[in-house]
Amino acid sequence: CLPVLKTLGASARRTIDVQQSVASVTGELHKTMNKNKYLYVKLMFDQMNTSKPYVDSGKLHALGVTRLTRSPLFPDVPTIDESGLKGYEEISLNGLIAPAGTPREALARLQGEVSRVVRLPALHKRYIERGIELVASAAPDQYA
Repeated sequence: CLPVLKTLGASARRTIDVQQSVASVTGELHKTMNKNKYLYVKLMFDQMNTSKPYVDSGKLHALGVTRLTRSPLFPDVPTIDESGLKGYEEISLNGLIAPAGTPREALARLQGEVSRVVRLPALHKRYIERGIELVASAAPDQYA
């Protein structure tokens, strides 16, 4: 959520409780970027892997994805950026961490192995079927 909080500014960082969900923080980012203009419709921000079965069955309609590029999970669904809210992006990241002082060579090896594994076609396919896109960082210190 740090990129979201940086976009929202210092006053919003003070008012957003750390217990709030990514969806509520995402809603605040949308409100801020849209200059507090809301179109009142029932909507939710959700992870693609939990929404995909409902979208596929027609129980939910996907209005947009919150990344800057279209998702292979929903290739016909535009991004929020494409829909007119320029620069809007909210993505979830998961990562591995290592203790401070871990040798750079060990970090590079770990990152290289993770990168190799997430590109394995069988693993990639299993995760995509569950609505999860696996992407490895480009370098061991990308998120340091």
